[in-house]
Amino acid sequence: MAQSKQSATEGMLQETSFCDFNNPAIQKLAEALAGDEINPKKITQTVFKYIRDNIRFGFDIVQVKASDTLEKGYGSCWNKTILLVALLRYNKIPSRVAYNPVKREFMKPAMGDAYLTMPESINHCFVQVYDQRQL
Repeated sequence: MAQSKQSATEGMLQETSFCDFNNPAIQKLAEALAGDEINPKKITQTVFKYIRDNIRFGFDIVQVKASDTLEKGYGSCWNKTILLVALLRYNKIPSRVAYNPVKREFMKPAMGDAYLTMPESINHCFVQVYDQRQL
């Protein structure tokens, strides 16, 4: 039996304790980034570029709310991913956190020799966005 579009995306639109998109700062930014645009792909691109260009990469504890990462202005891949998901979900764009294991050498350009202090493999986080045109 095929899964309905609604059930496939239901969890990808919910607020969670870390994906706190009802926070006023998240709402304000999400609305500003979307503007008058209604195309989910264009909104996604705008939000992605904002996070990439305006939220610095920096190490932080993993369990940080999206609103805290926004306030700090920096975060690890996990923190930036949660913020991106929160901004998308506020704009009704189904999205979720995903990760992929990578070897620690991946971090050498960002960390220099400090990468040697990391475990052999780490999980790199990123966002999956549900393409609503597929169903």
